[in-house]
Amino acid sequence: MIEKNLRYELQIRRNRVLDSNHSTYISELKLFFDFLRNQHYLLSIVEELKINPPNTKKWMDEGVDRATGVKLPETEFERVKLCLALLEEIRDNGDTIIFVLGEATGCYSGNLTDLVQHTVSYFIKPLYDYLDSRVEENNSILYVLKRFKHKVEWFKREELFNLYEKGGEKELDAYLREFLFDQGIEYPFSNPESPSGKADIVADVESYEALILEVKIFNPDKSYEKGYIKKGFLQAHRYTNDYSIPVGFLFIFNAGEKILKINTKESTDGFMKIQFGDKTIYIVIVEINPNFPSASRTPQPEVYEINEEYLRSSES
Repeated sequence: MIEKNLRYELQIRRNRVLDSNHSTYISELKLFFDFLRNQHYLLSIVEELKINPPNTKKWMDEGVDRATGVKLPETEFERVKLCLALLEEIRDNGDTIIFVLGEATGCYSGNLTDLVQHTVSYFIKPLYDYLDSRVEENNSILYVLKRFKHKVEWFKREELFNLYEKGGEKELDAYLREFLFDQGIEYPFSNPESPSGKADIVADVESYEALILEVKIFNPDKSYEKGYIKKGFLQAHRYTNDYSIPVGFLFIFNAGEKILKINTKESTDGFMKIQFGDKTIYIVIVEINPNFPSASRTPQPEVYEINEEYLRSSES
């Protein structure tokens, strides 16, 4: 029911943009993007599309010709990324860009509303179709990982802490991998070989949207502290290079009694992220200690901080 309602609401927002005129199209685009930002599942998909975004200025210079038309990327994923970026450009710059794109995509009408509707439709339809299909598939990686975090912290802390005490990282890795498979992440397997070693979890390695995920434990009392977290971060980054994937994940199970705080410059929907070269590494922290002190306790639990600069540096 939730999926059906979300697809219906998305369709309504798209139709409002398609039905807009020269006076209203910018405001309708703003409302459309506000809707995407306010829906956690759609926001997760949009954030995936924004990893390594296309250079729209370069594309406008090289891929747009009023006489011969536009040259779109050959793959659906790259085409949708471009459409998203161009719609944001239209939202922010309006007539400055829409007249050029309108003629290049085949609209020569002197009616401004005709030109707006043609141009917006040309770029919003591929984006809408992609978002709609992803909602139907229900397998946004960011959203799935967020669901796992909530499930564990709300209902499964004691169970996972017992797994940790029984078999450490290996048991938690297996539990997470099974969850990913149940949520539609195809063929998540453990420890595949790559030039840099073995990643804990890699899924869909043949696809552009492959999941590179490195699992690490945090528990300073057991010597799983900042050096171990840094090792996981650098491993995740190396695997993204090995598999030519733009994004990776560092998944941290906090089994200690200290609050782990990783100071990053950017975050997305509650997930920390670090841009490292042309790769993006998301960091997910899941609390599994059933005795973890609550935020309302006095005195407050100790905070263990790690800075982004440390994770990216050569410092040991």
